[in-house]
Amino acid sequence: MKENNLKRVSAIIPVYNAGRYLQKCVESVLTQDVCVDEIILVNDGSTDDSFQIMEHLKKANPEVIKIYDTPNRGAAMARQFGLDKCSCEFVMFIDADDTISPDYLKTYVDALEDGVEVVMTGDCNRIFTGEECVNYLLNKTSLWGMVRKLYSRDVFLKVGPECLQVPSGIRIGEDILANMRVLKNVKKIKTIPYDGYIDGDNVESVTRSRDWSLEYEKLLLDNMVKELGGCIDRGQFWIRQLRVYRALTLNSTERYSDLSEFLREIRCKKPQNIEIGFADKVFLYFGNPRILRNLYRLFKRVSG
Repeated sequence: MKENNLKRVSAIIPVYNAGRYLQKCVESVLTQDVCVDEIILVNDGSTDDSFQIMEHLKKANPEVIKIYDTPNRGAAMARQFGLDKCSCEFVMFIDADDTISPDYLKTYVDALEDGVEVVMTGDCNRIFTGEECVNYLLNKTSLWGMVRKLYSRDVFLKVGPECLQVPSGIRIGEDILANMRVLKNVKKIKTIPYDGYIDGDNVESVTRSRDWSLEYEKLLLDNMVKELGGCIDRGQFWIRQLRVYRALTLNSTERYSDLSEFLREIRCKKPQNIEIGFADKVFLYFGNPRILRNLYRLFKRVSG
């Protein structure tokens, strides 16, 4: 028998052309070990059959599921729309092409303790302040998203209306900017070494089909600085820049001269006595992006 949840929880799911995945996603929420009070599905201007599937799901579960149809404005605004409509004391976000394990919600709720406003997946059991947490997230890209977290709704209300809105032009990585804005002022955030969030295999998702661009990555980095302001850890941010260079070298079609110039900028800003891993050292000190990219492509071909 399903256990009643002592905390009221809304699950918000932005939907864009996810017809192939949506039913499985919603079923994974409906079959949690503890009850979810409401599931809010926000159609973000899909051009496939996503909204028809949403209607079918609502008809089958009218007590729990709420559906909304909005113009295409991106995932950030779809989440904001869902947040404005939710009524529960806690909120979790799920992407429509992903699923969650049956114990997902119960694990997060059980981790709540006095004063904790956000529980999130991490690599250890630890209590963070908001400022500590956002700097921790800088180089934990798998945790950038709004997913893998259970938020008290109050943390959004404290930031104010449109707290998840991001600057025009930011379509990938909008999660980290929203999280920085929301989390940096939270007094108590708890990480737990648990990950019951299952990423889907949608190769057409925005993240997986992205085109890497130096101009875009610099725009995202600049906006990180604006969001964090004086609480930014300069050492962690420098490592973030170096890892952006790594990703661009391996995945983009940027000119080698532009990548080399970006690397020179990074080298000039290197903090003293900062510790980095072997892979980071290779990219920092071996200054030829052409050779590194070609070696990487050769390795991918050989490894199949």
